[in-house]
Amino acid sequence: MTVGDYLFADGRWICMAGRFGVAVIGAGDMGAQHSRGWSTFKDARLVAVADPILERAKNLKRLYGFEVCVRDYREAIDRDSVDVVSVCTPAYYHPEITIYAAERGKHILCEKPIALNLRDADEMIKACRENGVHLEIGFQRRYMEGYIKIKSLLEDGALGRPNVYFRSIAGDIRRKRAMHDMRRGNGGPIIDTCCHFFDIWRVLSSSEPTQVYARGFTFAEGRPELSQIEEIAPDTASINVEYESGDLGVILVSWGLPPGIRLPGSEYVLGPNGAAAILNDRLIVKLEGEEMVFPINPADAKIRQIHHFARVVLGEAEPKSTGEDGKVALKVSLAALESMRRKMPVNVSSLA
Repeated sequence: MTVGDYLFADGRWICMAGRFGVAVIGAGDMGAQHSRGWSTFKDARLVAVADPILERAKNLKRLYGFEVCVRDYREAIDRDSVDVVSVCTPAYYHPEITIYAAERGKHILCEKPIALNLRDADEMIKACRENGVHLEIGFQRRYMEGYIKIKSLLEDGALGRPNVYFRSIAGDIRRKRAMHDMRRGNGGPIIDTCCHFFDIWRVLSSSEPTQVYARGFTFAEGRPELSQIEEIAPDTASINVEYESGDLGVILVSWGLPPGIRLPGSEYVLGPNGAAAILNDRLIVKLEGEEMVFPINPADAKIRQIHHFARVVLGEAEPKSTGEDGKVALKVSLAALESMRRKMPVNVSSLA
């Protein structure tokens, strides 16, 4: 391969040769992560990046060597040289863009959550199935070293059964205000971020979620920062999720604290024989009379996911995080919101 096959950008050489072309829709923080991931896969060619704010698209074009940048996602997807589409917009737009891409024969890596309601999720899955394209949802925790190691420990029986999975998240109003928008954004933390844990707990427990009990609040109701949002999503909750295996997932989440207040999160897996704690760069496992520390690099998880999906597109790997997986996580989120509304447990199977 010659120097002409590469572009020097952002302080490194990026491979320009590729067996398939990529379009990234949405040039915000997540679009930048996807662009970076695709730029490191030798068989990917970065064709187009789209964003209504053209300056953001221009920035990613400059950094990662996209051939073109446009405002309209259709103009990016319609290019014959595009085979794969990364959807990195607010969740409200996922169905529209995913279905448009599927109907034109493009494979799709769509960020989480899959959608804001089950009808839209079903339409996305149907469009991809009918057009013979792959749909992967951005659950990069399935690719994180810490969870892979915990899954191995659970399968070996090291922690014993049953297990309790615990996660805490506490911070102020999100910088991206659309993340609080229940109808036209990302649906608040119970849909936007909790879906990550509902999904990975399903993987760790090797079973399906059965029942959800949740109580919560909207701490940020009435705050001027969110005054333009017609329906603000609940931003603070305690959620218990039961799994068929007998395992229990517990999450305490808040995106509604006053400006500048963010607390360190914690994440544990507990069992009769011991416990595991996931920290930023290491996994600590404590058994009776024994402690093990494993280094982990969570920053590489999105790149690992993109590389795996690239191999799926090339026919070299099997899908790992499908549209159906995205729908299951969304059902748990919606069951939690329904449980908060009704103040009683909700069976996941009761959601259509």
